Amino acid sequence: MLLPTWFVLLSTLPMTVFAGGSMVVPWMSGDFSTSDLIPRDPAPGARTGCPWDAAGLVAFPNPTGDDVTLNTNTDYVLNTTVTIPGTLTVPAGSSLVFADKTFNLTARSIQVDGALRIGSSTCRTSPATKHTITLTGARTDADNITTGHKGIVVSGTDAIIEIFGHLHQPSWTRLAATASASATELYLQECVDWPVNSKLVVTTTHRVDWRRHNQNEEVTVAAVSCETIDYLEDGVSSYNFGKITLSQPLAYSHYAARKEYQAEVGLLSRNVLIQGSAEDSPPTDPQPAGTTCTSTKFTEVPCNGYYLTGYGGHLIVMENATARITATEFYRMGQTNQIGRYPVHLHLLGEHGNRSFVSDCSVHESYFRGFVVHGTFDTKVTRNVAYDVIAHVFYMESGIEERNEISFNLGAHVHAIGHFLDLNGQASDAVFYADDLGGAVIPADGAASPFYISNMYNNFTGNAAVGGFSGYAMVSFPAVIGEWPAGIPRDPSFVPMDRPGLEDGFYGNSARSMGWFWNLAPAFYVGGFLEMDTARDELMYRPARHLPGTRKPVLANGDDAWYHFINCKAVLSNVAGGDWNKRSKWYNMDIVDLGERSFNAFGNVAFRNINVRCRTANGANLNPAPPQSKNTEKIWEKHMFKLFRAYDTGQRHVVDSWQISGCGTAAQPMDTIFQRAQLWSVPHGVNVNQNQLAMRNITYLDGTPDPTKLISVDIGKKDTYSAYYGTFLDADGTVTQRNTHPARRSSGACKPAIVGSAGMRRAVNAGDGWDERPPNMWYKLSGLDDGGARGRNESDDRCELLDEAEYPMWACDEGSMNVGALLIQPNDRAQTTASTYEVWGRITHFGDAWEDGSPVSGDHQVVGPHDHAHRGGWALQFHTNADDPSSWSSPKKLLITEVGIREGSTLLLALAYPASTTFVITTEVAPSGFETLAAAASLAALRQDTTGLLYFFDGTYLYLRPFRKDNVDPNGFGEGNLFIPDKNTGNDDFIITATWDAATGCGTDDWCRAATLAVPP
Repeated sequence: MLLPTWFVLLSTLPMTVFAGGSMVVPWMSGDFSTSDLIPRDPAPGARTGCPWDAAGLVAFPNPTGDDVTLNTNTDYVLNTTVTIPGTLTVPAGSSLVFADKTFNLTARSIQVDGALRIGSSTCRTSPATKHTITLTGARTDADNITTGHKGIVVSGTDAIIEIFGHLHQPSWTRLAATASASATELYLQECVDWPVNSKLVVTTTHRVDWRRHNQNEEVTVAAVSCETIDYLEDGVSSYNFGKITLSQPLAYSHYAARKEYQAEVGLLSRNVLIQGSAEDSPPTDPQPAGTTCTSTKFTEVPCNGYYLTGYGGHLIVMENATARITATEFYRMGQTNQIGRYPVHLHLLGEHGNRSFVSDCSVHESYFRGFVVHGTFDTKVTRNVAYDVIAHVFYMESGIEERNEISFNLGAHVHAIGHFLDLNGQASDAVFYADDLGGAVIPADGAASPFYISNMYNNFTGNAAVGGFSGYAMVSFPAVIGEWPAGIPRDPSFVPMDRPGLEDGFYGNSARSMGWFWNLAPAFYVGGFLEMDTARDELMYRPARHLPGTRKPVLANGDDAWYHFINCKAVLSNVAGGDWNKRSKWYNMDIVDLGERSFNAFGNVAFRNINVRCRTANGANLNPAPPQSKNTEKIWEKHMFKLFRAYDTGQRHVVDSWQISGCGTAAQPMDTIFQRAQLWSVPHGVNVNQNQLAMRNITYLDGTPDPTKLISVDIGKKDTYSAYYGTFLDADGTVTQRNTHPARRSSGACKPAIVGSAGMRRAVNAGDGWDERPPNMWYKLSGLDDGGARGRNESDDRCELLDEAEYPMWACDEGSMNVGALLIQPNDRAQTTASTYEVWGRITHFGDAWEDGSPVSGDHQVVGPHDHAHRGGWALQFHTNADDPSSWSSPKKLLITEVGIREGSTLLLALAYPASTTFVITTEVAPSGFETLAAAASLAALRQDTTGLLYFFDGTYLYLRPFRKDNVDPNGFGEGNLFIPDKNTGNDDFIITATWDAATGCGTDDWCRAATLAVPP
């Protein structure tokens, strides 16, 4: 394999050669994903155009008062240490140039209306030169409300700040080998030219990362070398690795392994330093060492009301000014909860943003954010390092920012402002204001993450996130929050959360060690909702699911748009991808050391080329182990994960080309306890749609998977009867391992299989264990479409009963069968949460016994297999009392709606009614309203009907054939010839009203019992 063209051997560094065992090279950093090394600038040539050599420069004047205002239309050079008690002003038309020598500038504030220049693009400062700008001022100062207080303000169309410090490359990289606790050497995936005595951060590879559990380490460089190590793989005989000798041993182990993950190492030091003063910047309200807070979910959580007084310096570029800042260190910057006071802030530059960039800089010990792009387009923030930051770090502020590039940045060890107490599950009703979080002026900062994305129409490439509430918080904004850039008219119809992504706009990003305090916290999070509460005139934030906040991205022409997440990696997180969005595609992704599940996704989603390694050597042996006192804390150590858990309500997911390892095998189970270390968790719960999950090309790298853990549902304290309807398509037999059975193969390929619940296990009240029930035959397909023998509830030539699984399933050759869904509501019966745990009827196939079918609960939706074009049907029975089969009866009124069947397929439904019952049956026909159905001449005529306007009653059974009334794409959603038919419901209501014959004695009752309880043949 050829080395990347941008890899340059640093020949000035000392070289040694030794043998390498399992060293990690960049192309081995992941499995399905790759983590490219950071692009480098070309090696500089001779310096030219140095700003300090320009003709006509005037020496900086001796300060004579608190404030210094330079003369207009004059170019100054500063070459000595200066302290200015007040404000330094560089007026329009003037410039201030720093000489290439070491000195300090201290000021309360710096106002740049002209130009401030430290080096240039063709003449960076010398590596031995050290420039330090120190900003002074306290939060208690009377003038702290002014924009410039303790800040550098660059303002005006002609204003510019240019800082070109000496460039040490790269700004960050990754370990090539694990660095153990007490080690004094780091091996890196590339050679570096970092200076001796510079400060580095080595990021954590522990599951937990917050102030009280911080295994990130700041270290000092003692020596740097470039080591040639025998590699002998991929056609490469040797490779050049960086080696750092540290001035002190590591306190913790930092993991690196091939095809898994590796700790990042970031350069914090730069020779241009902008800092807040040590005396008045750090917070005066840290959480005392002896003070702890707890919750029902965690032994210890961050306490609200601390770390709110940090008051560092800030830099703001505004009013169409220009910033070209590179190789600069920002330390003790940011002013907690002061909007606009950030370490680096590109503020409302609008279309002028293309003149600005920020690259190769560092921000550390920041009290409010890192790099902020606000109301700015077409700018570039690249190759920066941010570490130990309060609130969101790489931050797109208002939702209007577009076409910006945020690339190859590292964000690590992020601190929320406040804590979402007891956040659990989807928490769709959880709303937080500033007061709920101890005073976070932006309540979304309770979910502080390394990357905060309010508009997806931007480019995010090659970034690394470590720690935080999530790694990448893609927050839903229903409207732009705050000001719009000058020259861009405010557009009330502009909806940031529905903006599309750029082509390849989210590529090569990684995330690790985040989301400890929420069991569904994702590494990549399309979710959270921030808007203005107009009644309270303040912002409110919903950190979890909010259905009105579901994204529906569209293109400029109104067509549906898709988000693409490509070549990404999620490590040591509860959820890899949390995606409350309508349309997404996740390609080429590594998910390693899984906490709770791989994805938690809404809508139409394709997951293709996904590598999941449930546990690595590092993940299985975290030191110290996470706490295990509370149930939520036990998720990690007790392997309480689902490799893949399909969302439960009406989604369509394509799972294609996954490889699985580190999750246990039949020979070596990872865990034998019920509900732990599960693999595939199928759709279940209320309102389960039809087969919403299609899968193929699944490879179990470690061997045959544990059959007990292969398929499950999430049985809670008490499960609903909708679990009986769980189903998916195993398109090639690789999910269920049917492809390994020679008898199941035809023409060299395994037939597609419908996999559906056998209904054998159901949770009951907490502490009472589980009901063990004999398998039913609802999803056994034998004989349903071909007239063959049905057999009993056991395996046969067509179907296998996967009865070793914790939630046993039928896996049957698909044949001509489809899976459909109906919502059937008798007599306006209300659906309640309690009723979904109760049996209110049965449904079975024609010719089967009632007990061979499935219970019908208070959840009105039923899902099952069908092909009734020539034979068969579904027989339905209702009970008037819960859990009382003796109360069977027929309803006077019946609503059938949300018809989810594949276009062109036939589904027949039968209910027994008293003889001589008459019916008025109407169906919705858009846009004209309703039409009345006519009686068919025979059951055969009803099966062949194409109008949807017939029914048949033979004096015993009422037969109905529900139709889809809207035009849909018969291919539905999918890709690569793997599709889930479009079954979204439209105008398809059927309303049945029965009139009882006087002989029944039922009169005007809502229920009347038929003469027979038998199932149609």
